[in-house]
Amino acid sequence: MWYQSYVDPKTPDKSLRCVVCYAESRDGIRWDKPDLELFPFYDIKKTNIVLVSNKQRSTHYGASVVVDSSEPDSFRKYKMAYWDFVGKGGKPLKGLCVAFSPDGIHWTKYPNNPVLHGAYGERDPPPLRNPLATDTHGQEPPLALAISDVIDAT
Repeated sequence: MWYQSYVDPKTPDKSLRCVVCYAESRDGIRWDKPDLELFPFYDIKKTNIVLVSNKQRSTHYGASVVVDSSEPDSFRKYKMAYWDFVGKGGKPLKGLCVAFSPDGIHWTKYPNNPVLHGAYGERDPPPLRNPLATDTHGQEPPLALAISDVIDAT
């Protein structure tokens, strides 16, 4: 099982505010959290953290994993989709990101994340003009659809 773990938003290391963790179970009732030693949590060296954020706003909302047994590339057998803020230039890009893994534990983030741009919690103009929007006659472009636990548009 892959799950998200949150800590206080005032935690100094933004990459640790919201992380993806891994646990195993034989019966779905009792769970073991293996000591993977991939990502420490401050002074705790042995954790079950398998993915941390990009130190922007630290959000891995909606992390979902798919096991693709038909994938010919063994390093991409496991696929994760998650929301994150990706630092590119001065302002981070926000959106749906993906990562790949050969074993569900060691993940590589796709270098061209985010694969789907969007807004989260703010009223962001879309990175690309909305083809369904009417002509704004020089006004502010229409807002992007938000990707969140709620869907909204203006």
